[in-house]
Amino acid sequence: MGDTNSLNSLQAAFSYQKDSFEPWIEYIRFPKYKSLKKDFILHFSFPITIIVGKNGVNKTSILHALYGVPEKQSVGNYWFSTDVDKIDSQDTDNSKKHCMIYAYNHYKAKRCVEVLKTRVNNKKNLDYWEPARPQKQYEMIDCNEEDLTRLGSKYKTRWENLEKTVIFCDNKEYVSAYDLLFYHSTYKGNKLIASKQDFIRSRSRPLGRYINKITNKLIYRGKNRLIEDRILSSETVRAISLIMDEEYDEIRIIQHSLYTNLHRNDCMIRPAQTILLKKKGLQYSEAFAGSGESRLILLVDKIKSASKNTLVLIDEPEISLHPEAIYRFRDFLISETLRLKLQVVVTTHSIHFIENFPPEAIKLLERIDNKVSITENVNYKSAFYSIGATIDAKLTVFVEDKLVKYLLEYYIKKINDSVLHNNVHIKICPGGAESIVKNIVRLGAIDEFSNIMILLDGDKYKDLDTCKYLKAEYFIDGKIDVDRIPVSENNRLSNIIKELTGVEFDSLPINGNHINDNTDKLFAAYRAIISYWSRSVVFLGKFKTPEDLLIESMQMQVKCKGKDEFLKLTQNHLGVEDVSAEDIFFYQKGCVPKIEKDSFLYKEVQRIIDIIKLKV
Repeated sequence: MGDTNSLNSLQAAFSYQKDSFEPWIEYIRFPKYKSLKKDFILHFSFPITIIVGKNGVNKTSILHALYGVPEKQSVGNYWFSTDVDKIDSQDTDNSKKHCMIYAYNHYKAKRCVEVLKTRVNNKKNLDYWEPARPQKQYEMIDCNEEDLTRLGSKYKTRWENLEKTVIFCDNKEYVSAYDLLFYHSTYKGNKLIASKQDFIRSRSRPLGRYINKITNKLIYRGKNRLIEDRILSSETVRAISLIMDEEYDEIRIIQHSLYTNLHRNDCMIRPAQTILLKKKGLQYSEAFAGSGESRLILLVDKIKSASKNTLVLIDEPEISLHPEAIYRFRDFLISETLRLKLQVVVTTHSIHFIENFPPEAIKLLERIDNKVSITENVNYKSAFYSIGATIDAKLTVFVEDKLVKYLLEYYIKKINDSVLHNNVHIKICPGGAESIVKNIVRLGAIDEFSNIMILLDGDKYKDLDTCKYLKAEYFIDGKIDVDRIPVSENNRLSNIIKELTGVEFDSLPINGNHINDNTDKLFAAYRAIISYWSRSVVFLGKFKTPEDLLIESMQMQVKCKGKDEFLKLTQNHLGVEDVSAEDIFFYQKGCVPKIEKDSFLYKEVQRIIDIIKLKV
């Protein structure tokens, strides 16, 4: 779920220090714009605004409009008419021009003022967006010339455009040099260089000589191909390392034109960026990195370049990122927004990004009768239900094996409890107990999964008498209370976790994989794991496996451990030596109905079901 504390800090800063975020776009409204509903209005009442909606509801188009808000910027940079896609010919209402009206707080006028920008076709620029005087048809207040003059405005009929730096982070543009050439270009070949691969090899030679300092200039065919060469700051590298859960020593970006102008008929003409990464003594380029890694580097670098109070527009930052990285990027964005007092607008389809944001940050777009409408102040769960995504509200109980899963499902079905039947998933976690602890407990502690319960076999239960670091005074009502562990024991928290779970953690996403850093953040992560374990983990009995308990409940005299005994019982039942795991499980299922109500296993299963009821 990400860092809720930083989200709360951002919310508090915006509530009590709103002036520090100025200049600020208060809202933008559209009398007519693309397929947005007439008088569509979008308010900005949180530093990070998240636009959610299905494909085709103009999410990116709204970012284009916002890009055109500040002085010297234009929507026409991204939305323009062609002979194939003529803007005016698509309109059902040609009586009005496409336009937008945005509002900001004018510090001299000491009030919120509106500015109209209208799309105007002229001979010099077919897609020019012109600031215009207020229009009564759009319910705008006409400007008083005397007031404008008194307040020092350079215009007599309208308010000045908002002066605000804008950065548009479009992931479709964040394509590295290698990807741009290899995946997004055509190469027809010639007698000397037959294939695209050979072309890359030939053009990479001067680049390789430059990178390895054989030459200090990037010259190819008598022309300087170098545009920019820079090493990212240590702060930026650390941010990228934390998000990707890696340890980058250095990241270098070289912008050049070696891979452009491949062929006269090739449309690939712009320069591109080669990304060089150093990690654990190795150096490699973006050609050997994942597309998500390359995009993330360019995205973070762009955000890190923002100045104070910048308008930052980000289109679907989750592309090619796994959920943990999305959470950590979100935390990075929140931190940068708070530090630089940014105004950020993001479009996304990711539940991982939007989770836990307050309703005032979330805007839901929906297409109704071929027009796009907006719903503001939306709970993130409601937003994603509306676009067809599923957020599983059911309680998931993770177990180690098929026998425990069958035991729970059998008795839940037997008691005929519809609430349990409809609201509980019982899932086997591949890899058993260690996988459950290393993955679910590790992530659950960080993301505070409240709809997960973990049921481990009794042989994983720890006896305090055998523990060196776990102490009786840390427990209350049989559960460990992390607040009872004194701060003086912080350096022993990892030992406590090892005793408690039987697993040693080699990476913690909350700490960016910096397992050896003795920081408060690391100790907080350890305490979160201990606390989550206490809340979410229960055991089926003590010290014994489910097979042992099933054998005992059948009052059988056995000489072997439960699993070995069931192997023998299945062999005798089938009359063959070679039996499969499925054969054994089939035999075990036949034993479950024979369990007596006064047996320990029966009582244990009922106890677990009662715990599940409390969590549903």
